[in-house]
Amino acid sequence: MPIAVGQPAPDFTLKDQSQKEIKLSDFAGKRNVVLIFYPLDFSPICTNEHACFVNDMKQFEKLDAQVLGLSVDSVWAHKAFAEKMGISYPLLADFHPKGAVADKFGMYLSEKGITGRANRDHRQGRKDRLVQKLRYSRGAGHERSRAGASRCEIRLYFGEGNSRSKKE
Repeated sequence: MPIAVGQPAPDFTLKDQSQKEIKLSDFAGKRNVVLIFYPLDFSPICTNEHACFVNDMKQFEKLDAQVLGLSVDSVWAHKAFAEKMGISYPLLADFHPKGAVADKFGMYLSEKGITGRANRDHRQGRKDRLVQKLRYSRGAGHERSRAGASRCEIRLYFGEGNSRSKKE
């Protein structure tokens, strides 16, 4: 079950495509964090969604937000995907134990062995708790997924003490 508004954001440490360890709580009080949960590198829908984020990084920079992608792929798959897509933000490998971090957020699909695509967006506020839902949408004319959606779906977390907590 996904964590609800008002619940603490589970802390975690995972390696990114450069083998660097990234710890969620290291951002608390320093930067906003956008967690992108997605099933697999190189899948058509995930590729299109990451293209949204790559193309709109300036929007996240305005929010002083660090984007973090998270799936069950290995660091090596993430490295190849990041290079192909021009992704500069960390892609976190929830590889072993498979899906353990995504499961803390209610985003691991154990019957399929993949991370679910985030379908709710949250903003984290004081004391690292989820406080508000947001949706990041692309405008008309952008490539659509099989379901016809033209939005990138994310979970948006804001660390304690950050004053830039408005929707943009």
